[in-house]
Amino acid sequence: MLRRSLSKLAAASLLAAAAFAAPASAATDEFVVGPVLVKEAKSKALCESVPHRIFVSHFTGTECVAFHVSPGTPTVDTTVIYFNGDIPSEYFAKPKIQDDITKDITSTARFIAEKSGVRIIFVARPGTLGSSGDHSKRGEHREMLIMNAAVDAIKERLGLKQIVVAGQSRGSQVAAVLLSMGRTDISCAVLGSGSLFTVENERQYLISKGERVTESRLHQLRLRYYDPSDYVSSLPKDAARRVFILGDRADTITPWDQQEAYGQRLRQHGHHAAIIEIKARGREMHGATHMVLPAAAMCAKGSTDEQIEWIVAAPAKGQPGARTAGM
Repeated sequence: MLRRSLSKLAAASLLAAAAFAAPASAATDEFVVGPVLVKEAKSKALCESVPHRIFVSHFTGTECVAFHVSPGTPTVDTTVIYFNGDIPSEYFAKPKIQDDITKDITSTARFIAEKSGVRIIFVARPGTLGSSGDHSKRGEHREMLIMNAAVDAIKERLGLKQIVVAGQSRGSQVAAVLLSMGRTDISCAVLGSGSLFTVENERQYLISKGERVTESRLHQLRLRYYDPSDYVSSLPKDAARRVFILGDRADTITPWDQQEAYGQRLRQHGHHAAIIEIKARGREMHGATHMVLPAAAMCAKGSTDEQIEWIVAAPAKGQPGARTAGM
């Protein structure tokens, strides 16, 4: 019975779109991305004239954040909050593509929520998919402050208590950073194909462009980006909190060894971390949302590490198919 119910939940993973695999680095930039929804970012009335947006205040200003709540009445108290990965900058010239990405994410979240009884909230990162802000400044400290404030505001509006945070690529950077912000309301974090050594990723990207990264430049990168790997020691101690690192060894965007190293660093500081190899999607083997959302829903329901791994882990060599195929 347990195996059958887990397989039904895993079926939801088949709906995830290839758009979820958007890379974490600025390497896709072909157009200049700039601020969007500038007026909404400064006006609570204008922002919240649209039902699925919330006006948030934070240390450096205000922003208008789009979020989508799975419909229906949840049967599980803990809510999953999911953050998207980067959006290729050429998509900003094609609004319909962003609309399609939003529909894909929300429909997948809705399907999993219906099957699991877990409320899932998709929160759009600054400058993307209906949120105000500037996506060219992704990964920076300000973005993390905005997302932290958005989580607080959404919790207050909906009366939420415990949450599971989850993300894809740079969305996993957001989820990991939230762990380091002193929050005590996170029961699980599921980090898919995460940009967890953000500064190192940016350094490698600059080198790939032929740029020389001096110690001074590296220092500037550390001041600019909120790198989760630098803040593991500041995570609040919580024996009940679980962190899941989901990634593909063949990922060409966020290297598997970095993801694994982040998990090991968590363990060294006394935190619970499960490191699970999955079969990611896309030609870069980077898309993990199809496994992140089922894992997050299962964690919200109290499934064990072993049960979650059984569903999301890549099949062992010699096995004919993925573990999710037993439907």
